[in-house]
Amino acid sequence: MSKNIIFMFSGQGSQYYHMGNELYNDDLMFRESMNEIDLVVHDLLGYSIIGEIYNTNKKKSENFDRLLYTHIAIYMVEFSLAKSLIYKGVEPEYVIGTSLGEFVAATIAGVIDKETAIECVLEQAKLVEENCTKGGMLAILHDPQIYYNEKLIMDNSTIASINFKNHFVVSGSCENLNLIEKFLKEKKIINQKLPVQYAFHSKEMTKIKDSYLKFLGTKNFKKPNVKLISSLYGKVTNAIPNNYFYDLIEFPIKFTDIVSKIYNDEKCILMDLGPSGTLSNFIKYNNEIESSSILSIITPFGNNLKKSLDILKIENSIWRWGD
Repeated sequence: MSKNIIFMFSGQGSQYYHMGNELYNDDLMFRESMNEIDLVVHDLLGYSIIGEIYNTNKKKSENFDRLLYTHIAIYMVEFSLAKSLIYKGVEPEYVIGTSLGEFVAATIAGVIDKETAIECVLEQAKLVEENCTKGGMLAILHDPQIYYNEKLIMDNSTIASINFKNHFVVSGSCENLNLIEKFLKEKKIINQKLPVQYAFHSKEMTKIKDSYLKFLGTKNFKKPNVKLISSLYGKVTNAIPNNYFYDLIEFPIKFTDIVSKIYNDEKCILMDLGPSGTLSNFIKYNNEIESSSILSIITPFGNNLKKSLDILKIENSIWRWGD
């Protein structure tokens, strides 16, 4: 009996220069999709995002954090990878995104078309850059209860997501996050700033609320034709209201619990289509899910597409080989 497949799409913080470079060079469907989106973006912005992602003057280790570039770059890579997999016959039963990744999930589910998603992603990035104060997001490897037990952390940040029992992310101003970093260093608690220049999933986003809601109100969102798991609602949803893509940048991410529940109900194969394998790593730390059911397609260390397809072939024998 074949297993249902969940496509997972990560958001801000998972990007880096040269992400998906091997696929761009070797996978025709991935490259064609990337180029198609790049043409649309070029018409809207006047420059090539592909030229920025694969900038030969940039090292993979350098910070890639200009929001107007990274927002659409993440969308491009994740959507193009999904298109390549679907072309090869790998059809998802479910899709789920976290934060920005929800745009990709919604596109694959048929809620919005690619062109509308591109416009929404770029408009969000432009509004945040123009209106929001610089800030950041900090990943903390510790029991999330420390957030509520330590006044300094709670007073200076907002919980953006709880990813597993010993990993959570907070958002805040640069100054406040520096205070938290200093505190955590003294406590010898591992933490890491994400390559994000704004405090997503916090009240800082309310500065763009009216403008972005007005923009979203002009768009048409359809009912999903693939089961869409919402990391905003923490459940499968049959409808996306116009305020959805604003709400998901103000409120916390609910990811791990709902994915675990669906996996336990149906024993799915989880495919992480994000550029860093971030979501698969979160899931692997959840003891309820077998690691053999979690596949990362690309990471900063290489392209695992063929290996992942080989595993799926053994599990399901479901696709034709394409380019």
